[in-house]
Amino acid sequence: MAASAAAMALAATVMAGCADGRGPGIAASVDGTVISAEEVDEGMALAPFYAQPPNPTAIVTNLIHASILLPVASDNGLGVSDEDAASFLDGLDAQSIQVDGEYTQPVLDLVRLSLAAEAANSAPQGQQFFGEVNERLATADITLSPRYGDWDEATAQPVAAARPWLVSPTPTQ
Repeated sequence: MAASAAAMALAATVMAGCADGRGPGIAASVDGTVISAEEVDEGMALAPFYAQPPNPTAIVTNLIHASILLPVASDNGLGVSDEDAASFLDGLDAQSIQVDGEYTQPVLDLVRLSLAAEAANSAPQGQQFFGEVNERLATADITLSPRYGDWDEATAQPVAAARPWLVSPTPTQ
């Protein structure tokens, strides 16, 4: 009985540690929705299709932005479906990045982000659209794993995390 209570207490402690959007395997959280490190890794499959391949920090940033921008796009008639994103990828002959014959959700979300932002740039309501996206980014509760940096609310981008425990060696003379 005591072992059972101890196990429950340990489980509660572990779960509480993950509730703030940080913890093993968590890259970020947006308003309580977790973006896992695995999702970031899956998103990296798109790297060969970028003019300048992104790093994992760029991928997690884009997944954070996608979690905000995609619902706004749908609300404003600029939504892009998973099927549209898959069709776009098929046009790039990107089937090699499929997993079990399907594109992963992070890959589809990253493509949807790009296509929706492109549509908004040329839409008459584009300025209003991006204003709403920026407003939602500013008010969202975003937590970023220190592995990717610190989240800067002012720019809605990660910045290099301060690591005071790391000391640069000083040259000897």
